Amino acid sequence: YLYKLTKFVVTNSYSQYDFLCGYNSELKPKLSTVTNYTDIEKYHPSVYKGNEIPKIVVFARYSKQKNYEMLVKAVGLARKSIDFEMHWYGEKRDFFGNFLHDYKKCEELVRDAGIEDT
Repeated sequence: YLYKLTKFVVTNSYSQYDFLCGYNSELKPKLSTVTNYTDIEKYHPSVYKGNEIPKIVVFARYSKQKNYEMLVKAVGLARKSIDFEMHWYGEKRDFFGNFLHDYKKCEELVRDAGIEDT
């Protein structure tokens, strides 16, 4: 209902754009998409040679919405059967330089799962 009162609706993916167009064709002129962005010139997968430790890279803010609890559980389970490195690139501090609550919570879960070396 609120979309009728708006001038613009911004989606964060083309699939979300398509969904909303299918939901209500009147929305199409109001829709615009701003996708999440990763600089693929700077961050790109390297060719896996088979004798290296695989690397998993996460580009996301430390937020409950990103479901870091499930990620920590999945990494803990995976570490039982395979060896890999995981790198997370995301904002850890607020405007004042303090660690974000969700970052601290994620770090606590990582410690509790015993996967700090991942």
